[in-house]
Amino acid sequence: MCQCISENKLSDNVSLGGRSVAWVESEVAQWVENVIGRRNKERRMWWL
Repeated sequence: MCQCISENKLSDNVSLGGRSVAWVESEVAQWVENVIGRRNKERRMWWL
């Protein structure tokens, strides 16, 4: 996840103060769904 943040692959975070940050749950869920979708697409291509 840290790599995705550094590569700007995850949505912007929300500062909670100090060194604490958070993300919007729905945005993280969408990101996870996209990652799973890409993985599944790659697996389907492998079988063809």
